[in-house]
Amino acid sequence: MFPTDIVFIILYIAYFVMFGFLIFGLLKSKNKIFFKWNFLIFGIYLAIMITIFLDSVNFKPINSFFVLLYGVLFLFAHVIFMGIIKLIKLIAKK
Repeated sequence: MFPTDIVFIILYIAYFVMFGFLIFGLLKSKNKIFFKWNFLIFGIYLAIMITIFLDSVNFKPINSFFVLLYGVLFLFAHVIFMGIIKLIKLIAKK
């Protein structure tokens, strides 16, 4: 059961954009190892979120908020950690 509320659709779009970014990085980047690891991490938490989305009990009135929160939290944490790693590599280069 995948919810089709507008906030969940925005979450799905964010996951799709992240997936596209990682695929683009795997195809065009010189540092493919970085994107392979990030793709693996993305795949793991995507699989966790899919199992959460498939359980209809998770979409009772208050539980759907936590499902949305976890989905956004995983995605934003991943983006922030990717940015921090890139920033550290950039600073270490100079």
